[in-house]
Amino acid sequence: MGIGDGLMNKKHPLVLILYLVLMTGGSYLFLRNGYTAIPNEALGSKHIYLIPLAIILPYVALYLAASSDPGFISSHNHHTAMSHYPYDQIIFRAVPNPEECRSCRWAKPARSKHCGLCGRCVAKMDHHCAWINNCVGMRNTRHFLGFLAANAITLTYGTYLTYHVFCLKMSGSDEDQVWVQWINTMTEYRELGAVFILCLMCSLIMIGFLAAHIYLIWAGTTTNDSMKWGDIKYALKKGTIVVFDDEGRGSPSRDYDATRWSSKGMNGRRRGVIAVDADGNVPEEIRDCITNLRDMENVYDRGFLRNMTEVLWPPKL
Repeated sequence: MGIGDGLMNKKHPLVLILYLVLMTGGSYLFLRNGYTAIPNEALGSKHIYLIPLAIILPYVALYLAASSDPGFISSHNHHTAMSHYPYDQIIFRAVPNPEECRSCRWAKPARSKHCGLCGRCVAKMDHHCAWINNCVGMRNTRHFLGFLAANAITLTYGTYLTYHVFCLKMSGSDEDQVWVQWINTMTEYRELGAVFILCLMCSLIMIGFLAAHIYLIWAGTTTNDSMKWGDIKYALKKGTIVVFDDEGRGSPSRDYDATRWSSKGMNGRRRGVIAVDADGNVPEEIRDCITNLRDMENVYDRGFLRNMTEVLWPPKL
């Protein structure tokens, strides 16, 4: 196995180390070049005490996210994992039986996925995050959100601080044009300028990631779920499948042999994905099939408050 193959297909801490280098290096440069200018006219003495807390916050959040159990499935908790979510028969199907994990050799619980990097199945898998060198799943999504929020707060705060320190240093400039003052000041204080640019760019990225994951919670889905919904959407658009749901559109007739859900809370509901034949035909028993994803209900969406509650206080495995 080559080095490149090992970096791409094996779990390693290099990206996490890169994060620590950037965070620690940026903090050091700010403390050396900006912290000494506080307090000033724009930044009061309270920032002397807030800055150390803001620097420590991402490290604490990283530790929690990187060291927490994402919801690894084992032979001891597999039965419990199978009972957490029903198979919706659309993106997670159990017809006639649930799909088997080829690595772990057991039935894959709904919403789970086998992580090739960690070598284990994860309950309610979201994704494997290289920045924390860990999977994000049912048991640690809250810590991952905390990691994103901590970085967004610290980087935004760093942008605010460096901006005001720059304004203070520009106050003695003889230039009339503001953009010339900024260029001259950033050229003179290059290390502080690098911290400002890093904080500004990365804060926007972190806020975007945080907003994206809050949206996923609002929608009652995960990154892994969304990718599967994307596959269904593409297949519906191409006309290679249709979807039926006997509590919505596409209700099958009574004599159609559709596997009924036996999972808790599904009340015998029948749903499924039907492949369209080469001529574009579907079984006659299926009436008024769903051909647009907007008409498809996500049964895992229980409302934003309940979705968020489940993330913050996840069920035990």
